[in-house]
Amino acid sequence: YFIGRTIQEAEKKLGCRIVMVEKEDDSGIIQILNPSDVDILNAGDKVLVFLKRDDMKYVE
Repeated sequence: YFIGRTIQEAEKKLGCRIVMVEKEDDSGIIQILNPSDVDILNAGDKVLVFLKRDDMKYVE
């Protein structure tokens, strides 16, 4: 659901709020980013989301 999407697209698709994005660069350095600093979500990115309990099945 998230790969290749913008934060806004992913939030709209799943009805959630992305509150943090963790990205690892090629050298293995991990960055914790504010969603407003992320253009596109990539494979390997980890996201922290707020959503309704009933919607958890869509992001597990």
